[in-house]
Amino acid sequence: MFNFDFDVSIVGYGPVGSTFAALLADMGLKVGVFEKNEDVYPKPRAVGFDHDAMRIFQQINCAELFRPALSDFKSTVYLGASGQIIQKILTLSPPFPLTWEPHFNCDQPLLESLIRESNTSRSNLTVFLDHEIKVCNQSSDAVHFSCVDGKGLIHNFRSRYMVGCDGASSFVRKSTNSKLESFDYDQHWIVVDMKIDEEVLERLPKTNIQFCEPERPSTYIVCPKNHRRWEFMALETDPKEELLSEDFIWGLLKRWLKPSEAKIWRSASYRFHALVADEWLDERVLLCGDAAHQTPPFMGQGMCQGIRDAGNLAWKLSGVIKKEFEPNILKTYTNERRPHVIETTVLAKKLGEILTIRDPVKAAARDEGMHIQGQGKPIEMVRQNLIPPLRSGIFDFVAPGAGEVFPQPIVQIENGLEILMDDIEKFKFRFVIQNNPSCHSLIHLFKELDIPIVLLVSNFLEALEYKNECLKLIPVIEVNGAVSRYFQNRDLLGALVRPDHYVYAGFLELDGAKGVLKSFREHKAQFSI
Repeated sequence: MFNFDFDVSIVGYGPVGSTFAALLADMGLKVGVFEKNEDVYPKPRAVGFDHDAMRIFQQINCAELFRPALSDFKSTVYLGASGQIIQKILTLSPPFPLTWEPHFNCDQPLLESLIRESNTSRSNLTVFLDHEIKVCNQSSDAVHFSCVDGKGLIHNFRSRYMVGCDGASSFVRKSTNSKLESFDYDQHWIVVDMKIDEEVLERLPKTNIQFCEPERPSTYIVCPKNHRRWEFMALETDPKEELLSEDFIWGLLKRWLKPSEAKIWRSASYRFHALVADEWLDERVLLCGDAAHQTPPFMGQGMCQGIRDAGNLAWKLSGVIKKEFEPNILKTYTNERRPHVIETTVLAKKLGEILTIRDPVKAAARDEGMHIQGQGKPIEMVRQNLIPPLRSGIFDFVAPGAGEVFPQPIVQIENGLEILMDDIEKFKFRFVIQNNPSCHSLIHLFKELDIPIVLLVSNFLEALEYKNECLKLIPVIEVNGAVSRYFQNRDLLGALVRPDHYVYAGFLELDGAKGVLKSFREHKAQFSI
């Protein structure tokens, strides 16, 4: 029998690795994190994330901590070849389904620093900065690996599992049999982050803009405080050795700024890819975030995808290590997340293709076609509605709502406090039901599973008649009605919700609830020890 240094070793301590480490530590696992760099990278890469990611940050008690690193995310306007608006991607209007704002701009270096600071309070999480993994091997029971620290000393470790959160050039991925599948997108872009003088900000656009200009497609993003980002497609005629020179960058920016009005914070030359690993699990080694997939930036989903990976994998891996689940449940991580990432990546690619038409005749035809499609008005879509549900995995897809994100309201609990619903019984399956004439039967049906039952009531007296029947009953009063609206729109009495806040299945009546219970028992038999 091995003595393990860690239950899980995580390679990479960016936003995905640090979030995943916190989730596992809060689930009671012994976690080691290995990061080859000594400090947070001081300049921005990701500049936004959505409410799905914020919900997971909430789980690790970081959501409110992040406020200094955030600003409101703006809608995106697509301007055609002649400067006319051809498309708008809007942000969701209130009331918000997860209570959090639907999307945020962020200061990534500050955000990462705040997660790391929070993680110092987790006694079962050990971080090794300036430690680069050099060798990784698996046995039937463990992952054995060596790393080199900043002084050149070699350290050997043994872990039950390893998860690679080490980015696009992932060492962990390369140590497995996983191969990247291309979805035919490979473009060279120049990304420029600027610190703008305060008196200049007022004259710059107040919303995000895609300049769909065939001469040089470009993007403008409103970031927190005086930070603004421009992204420019690199052209074949550009001087390759001068792409990041100040003279060339100021030439790109001259329609908006003069050198006396701003400072270049960061400039980088990127190839935007659409790549997804074919396998995210190799025995005891798994991939997460950019190590598993890379998406074009046109939906703002790069970091979001990695945080969703962490939320999906954490409860499954924790359950395996605690011997609640068979290891075969880890296969559902790839089965659930990979198709979702592919669907979102392909959509981001399509949005990018609107932007990047270089032929003036084809660009004019695009603009005219979108004008016709919008019946003389710009096409409008809501950003959050573009994110698909999960379409495979541990769900009862016969039932309504399966694979959808379950809403999160503010609720009042019995002691009078108002809290977010996810903060009730974290990291567990739970039934959520409305008080209705079938409640006695539903509670009697569900209580044998020993799963928390959250009961929506209009006052706590309504719950008294059920309390003796089920000790795991948690009555709550919704404050902002997110779940009630969700149930009403689907004619649901209730739903079984997974630990990662996806709907396992909804039910419309008692017989439907019995079907959900039967399906859930079958899944438990398949995956539980």
